[in-house]
Amino acid sequence: MAPDSGSSFSPAFSADGKHLVFASSSINFVESAKSGNRIDLFDYLGPGKPLGLLTPPNSEGYATLGESFPVGVANDRVVFLSTSPDLYPGATNLVQRLYSQSLYSVYRRLLARDIRGPAYDSLDIQVATLADNGQYVFYETAAVVLNGVTNISRPQIYRMSLDTLGSPELASFGPDGFSSDDRILTGMTVNKDGTMLAYVAQTATNEPVVVVNDLNGRTSLSFSVGSNPNPYDIYEINISSEGRHLMVRHTGEFPSVDHGVYWVNLASQEIISITRDLDGNYLGNDTSFASPILFHNGETVAFEVESTDLSSRKTVFWSREKGRFGMDGFMASVPAGYVEPSNSSQPVLSPDGKKLLFVSTTPHLVEGVADQMPHLYVRELASGKTILIDPSDLPPLSLNNFPAEIVFSPDSSRVAISIPRPCSIDQRPVLYVADLSLNTTTAVRPPGLDHLPR
Repeated sequence: MAPDSGSSFSPAFSADGKHLVFASSSINFVESAKSGNRIDLFDYLGPGKPLGLLTPPNSEGYATLGESFPVGVANDRVVFLSTSPDLYPGATNLVQRLYSQSLYSVYRRLLARDIRGPAYDSLDIQVATLADNGQYVFYETAAVVLNGVTNISRPQIYRMSLDTLGSPELASFGPDGFSSDDRILTGMTVNKDGTMLAYVAQTATNEPVVVVNDLNGRTSLSFSVGSNPNPYDIYEINISSEGRHLMVRHTGEFPSVDHGVYWVNLASQEIISITRDLDGNYLGNDTSFASPILFHNGETVAFEVESTDLSSRKTVFWSREKGRFGMDGFMASVPAGYVEPSNSSQPVLSPDGKKLLFVSTTPHLVEGVADQMPHLYVRELASGKTILIDPSDLPPLSLNNFPAEIVFSPDSSRVAISIPRPCSIDQRPVLYVADLSLNTTTAVRPPGLDHLPR
């Protein structure tokens, strides 16, 4: 068997957990997927069941072009971004467009089109996100997709109902005196039901500010975090499920710029830096505040802190009521010795808020694991019980080969894990599904394929 060459990644579960939609360049999943240069969408229904190809090439000669990535699964359809021209009749360019595709038929719908006509059909949908309840999709584009929005040089954020598939509405409206024509948008995040939107905007004076919009009440507020912000700062924003609290990770480009994680009470507009001690000094190295998690109630934040000598990392918890917590005595603590993977985005909290999946090199977290190699664990937060995810079907993890993506199913019973091949030069990832109730792991591949996809 020739070395595997394809990649599988960007997993997204349906609300009922029956469908796992993912992107892949593998060419031996289905007969009609012929090119490893093209990234298609597949539908995985479980072990022993055939994979469904959601983005089949047509007969117009574009079969080797384009890349498709799922945004999320809503009810019986997948929302995805794609640059494949053969998905849009008459298209001849690799513009990224937003689609809705049925999981049970060939019906596909283009969700956003520039109202000025085909001559403007060259503006990408830059980023999109789906509300957790599957009712709304949000997308960012500089295209004009709504009458009355005249700005064509700056991106705007729109919200579209997936229930009605009617006209979109402008979601990136600003506070009084804050012109939407003066903004550059990043860090888009929405709450569970899609009624609250948070993002970072740049004012006409080049000041980046966090903007939070209530889309039902059509009200807006804005505020700055950190000191000496500049347009090139990096922001990561999480909004709580109910939309009352915000977590902002701010990373400036220069050492003199404030770094850290901030907690925001949107009702009182109280902003607290949770990565400084009582004397105002940084907790750990000032560039190491990685992997922040805002718990669903909005009251607790977990984040990674690296020691000042860069020799170790640990998880720190914070709440408005109790301040910062160490490892000991806190029921939701990750065991001491936790090491955040260098190429994994964060330890992941389950949708029900009861489990935390993480990677650790600490020995003896569970019986029978005495080595100091990385392993995947699940921590039950209420009981403190730690469970080793069955590694039998997983490639061996190492300090240079950590999971690239970890995604829970909506009911928190399964986890999709993308892990790079350890023998691959460019470490192309393979997708696995861990069933937490059975403690089994399975590689995502069609029946009869007893080797990794290629």
